[in-house]
Amino acid sequence: MTSFLRLEDYLAPLPLPAMIAVLVVLGIKYLGTRLGRAFKLEPSQPLQGAVGFILGVSAVAAAVHFLALMGLAYLWPLRIMAWGLMACGLLELARLNPQRLSQLAGQLKVVFKEQSFWGRSALVLVGMTLLGLGLAALGPPTDVDSLDYHLGVPLDILRHHGAYPRFDWLHARLTGLGESLNLLGLAGGTDVLGACLQFAGMLAALAAIYPLAKTDLDRILLAMGVVGAPVMLFLVPNQKPQMLPIAATTVALVLIVRRFRAIDPATLVLAFWGVFFAIACKYTFILSGSVVVLVGLLAAYHAGLLGRALLVALGAYLILPLPVHLQNYLFYGDPISPFL
Repeated sequence: MTSFLRLEDYLAPLPLPAMIAVLVVLGIKYLGTRLGRAFKLEPSQPLQGAVGFILGVSAVAAAVHFLALMGLAYLWPLRIMAWGLMACGLLELARLNPQRLSQLAGQLKVVFKEQSFWGRSALVLVGMTLLGLGLAALGPPTDVDSLDYHLGVPLDILRHHGAYPRFDWLHARLTGLGESLNLLGLAGGTDVLGACLQFAGMLAALAAIYPLAKTDLDRILLAMGVVGAPVMLFLVPNQKPQMLPIAATTVALVLIVRRFRAIDPATLVLAFWGVFFAIACKYTFILSGSVVVLVGLLAAYHAGLLGRALLVALGAYLILPLPVHLQNYLFYGDPISPFL
């Protein structure tokens, strides 16, 4: 297997893979902000900014997977797509003007001064942990799963310009939209896009629950609960598409819960889109995603929108998980191979 999986074939033409990955992630954020305008999302609000990011990353993943399924995953079209997102990333950086950064630093300074010794210590620990996880995400992939199929399958697709059955490679059946994002990263010249997206997913999950806190101390405790969870050492610094779909289901659940008694069609679209994106990334999210979908349907029932909610759920399934399930069915005779 390793004879044709040569990372250097794709990383050599472009230097600085970490910088490329960061720019692509920022470009996806920029794209998500533009898509969120259709739903009147305000990116300055943490939860709505996280929703926009999920919109952007799911749209990119679905597009790349479609190309792979159609046998159109050629290097240069995908590389141009990655370069386009890098250009959008530069535009996103341009939005971070010094005045906004100065305001953010001033707010953090005020919060820091208002806390007790323990609150300040917790804030410092959160910052140091974020820095450590971010730097780890930028490092080269070393874990077995990443080097086996999270990067190996995208490399195989890139070399053959499309997905095809691999009966000799069991793990090839377990890939989804998350590996499509890794495929885009490899075409763009980086092997750490997946880890950078997992780090961004952690930030999105934190942004989703941020509005639930009422005081600054509560927000610090929430940040410690998310960032300081030991499992983050495994979920963030590798190319495994798990933290990002966790963020998608978290964002979806918070959206539904916050408007449970007065849910509207737009909220249902955004929530179900995130849930089915998670399901399309990894089969394990069928279980947790189903719970979120049921909560959404219950909210829609109380609002008299059950029919619309079912149509929205069906549409999200047809666009996101169905191509993945269809691929597995056509290749292996099992939509959720190898479990059925």
